[in-house]
Amino acid sequence: MKGYFLFILTFFFSGIVYADDYLYNYRYGTGSPYGYNYDVSGTDDYGESVSGNIDIQGKYGTGIITNSDGEEVDVDVEWDGYGELIAEDADGNSYELSVD
Repeated sequence: MKGYFLFILTFFFSGIVYADDYLYNYRYGTGSPYGYNYDVSGTDDYGESVSGNIDIQGKYGTGIITNSDGEEVDVDVEWDGYGELIAEDADGNSYELSVD
């Protein structure tokens, strides 16, 4: 029993259980697929910097990014690799984003 307790303490204090270890801000939902919230940054079609926040479930999601002019833009997002996303706004502009 003492060994089991020591294992639990070691696991708890190892950092594995802390949300800081994950790239997402928080997880929501009660089942598969869970939803995740991320801060993102990247570039638009013209190479200008953008940043924002997205919610994603499975492979697809939505979010709001701020462009280089300070305007907030609604986007649809899709995973394109580990920590990498492709986004598109209602006007057809594309954005390459990375999870911060």
